[in-house]
Order: sequence, then structure tokens, then C-alpha cells
Amino acid sequence: KVQKKKSKRQSLHKKYKVERKIREHHRKARKEQRLGAGGKMKKDPGIPNLWPYKEQMLNRIQAQQEREEENKKQIREERKKRKASSINELVHDAQRRQKEFEHKEQTLADSKDIDFQQLPEQSKRAYYKEFKKVVEASDVILEVLDARDPIGCRTKSVEQMITGHGDKKNHLGTQ
Repeated sequence: KVQKKKSKRQSLHKKYKVERKIREHHRKARKEQRLGAGGKMKKDPGIPNLWPYKEQMLNRIQAQQEREEENKKQIREERKKRKASSINELVHDAQRRQKEFEHKEQTLADSKDIDFQQLPEQSKRAYYKEFKKVVEASDVILEVLDARDPIGCRTKSVEQMITGHGDKKNHLGTQ
């Protein structure tokens, strides 16, 4: 009698386990090759061996890389020096920026106000007359403001005219 050969089939668990081990081994081999004995692997500049001036070209590339590295070191040192500046310089810089901000804010606020003195005489009178009628006839004045910038939406000259006729003003914020 001839005996049956044993099947070479594997369970899927064993098959996937072997595949995983192979992947891990290849990954370790690639990492070791990449790191090599001296750490980083040098990138091949892609110059063919038959190039007549290959050594000169490689020397030039290496010198350029060294210059770039020196420049990076100098920039790092300059940044460290700037960070180590005294607290007094930081205080003066903050005060200067605060003054600039306040000046910009003041000019912005002034530009939003309506200057009735600059309007032509007839249109100024007509507008003022109509506005005065509306204010006197109203029981409550509702000023609609943008909720994102309520102070920037307000007009000081109009508010002054309204407050002269009593306290009937309410603010409403919208988006």
C-alpha cells in the first residue's frame, strides 16, 4: 500500500503570523541599512561615474552644504541673542506698540462719527431737522449693534444728540 502524503496546507492564523514576522524583519533590515554604521546615509547626488569632473563637482557640492550649515548656525545664534534681550527692551517695545494701537483706535473712532459741521448747509439742516423729529416723536430708541464689534458700530455724535432728549435708548446686539 502507498501511504498518503501529509497536506502542506497551513491554518490562516499561522500563515498571517509568518507574513507579519517577515514584514517586521524587512522593516528592521531597512532601518539598519538606512542608519548604517555611521548614522545617516549620504544621499547620492546622481553624478555618473564617467563624468570627467566628478570629484570637483562633489567637492563643490560638499563646500556648499558646509556653507549652508554655517549659515544655519549663525541664524540660530542670532535668534538666541534676540531672545536673551533685556526686559527693559521688551517693556519699551510693548509701550510703543500700545501707543500705536491707541492712536489707530482713536483715528478709527473719529472716522466713524458723522461730522455735521462738514456737511453742506442745506443737507445738514434737512437731516438734522428730520432726525430731531424722529427722536422727539419716539418713546424708545433702539440702536442695533453688531455683536462682534459693538463699540465699533456706535456713532458718538448721534448718541449725544439722543441723550440730550432724555434717557430712552436701548442697545440690541445682533450677529
